[in-house]
Amino acid sequence: EGHHTGIQRVIYKIGSKLDQDNRYHVKYCRFDLDSKQFRDVKFQFSEHQYQKQSKKSARPKQSKIVKLRIILLGFIPPVFKTLVKKTISFFKRSTRKEKRVDFKNGELLFIPGVFWTGFLPTLSLIKKNTQLRVVGIVYDLVPFIVPQYSTEGTVKSFYKHINNAVRTYDEWFSISENTKKDFLEYTNSHKLKLKPDKIHTIRLGSDIDINGPTKPFIIDKKVPKNFILCVGTLEPRKNQQLIYQAVKLAIENRKDLPLIIIAGMRGWLSDDLAYMLKNDTNIKDKILWHEY
Repeated sequence: EGHHTGIQRVIYKIGSKLDQDNRYHVKYCRFDLDSKQFRDVKFQFSEHQYQKQSKKSARPKQSKIVKLRIILLGFIPPVFKTLVKKTISFFKRSTRKEKRVDFKNGELLFIPGVFWTGFLPTLSLIKKNTQLRVVGIVYDLVPFIVPQYSTEGTVKSFYKHINNAVRTYDEWFSISENTKKDFLEYTNSHKLKLKPDKIHTIRLGSDIDINGPTKPFIIDKKVPKNFILCVGTLEPRKNQQLIYQAVKLAIENRKDLPLIIIAGMRGWLSDDLAYMLKNDTNIKDKILWHEY
């Protein structure tokens, strides 16, 4: 649900395209952390989910169980929260009526998402008893190469699961040649067996809606003819902090710069920068941040 970005968007679009392709018989599954099982799910694709919902749009209806969880966990002592979560999770599984997936020889399990969500031990056991082939996607090795640009939890999860993922997956897709190079360097340095011909580079596509005009966002101030546009989620690895510091330095040295427009939603580890962009009166005519 909601507006997909990054890996979420890639997963959704791949699933949507496979669902429309009659050459393949595709089923979808999810991993249930409580039962440690893969379960069949029915997935409905809706392209309008990429459009930002207006403030007037109705909130999606929540099941009674979800509402119950939200209410209960706000008022019960912490010692009982785990028990309540497990109990509600059991009832949610019961109402879903999802069947356990029994993988068969020759089937292929394609995992376009991240590999650190807890399913690898179960998947390793399944592979020992079947000839299931597993294919995944590696997007980048940021937690390994530049860990300062990732959250602490992501770095820990990455190191905890990556070696097991390399041993479990049969083949990989890489979203760039550089990611493939980084991945091979990592596996070689950690003495993991991964042959270069088991990693296939793919290109991420772009689907611009050309069926009709889209509503432009409104800028409160007049934009000059010359300006610099920076598009991307506000987060450390996108270097908007460097842009902010460069503008501050230019002001200090009386250097004139074009207006800089930063267009991007707020990401992780960005609260300090977001506060400065909104409240620093010295740069209000120099940097415009449009948070969408």
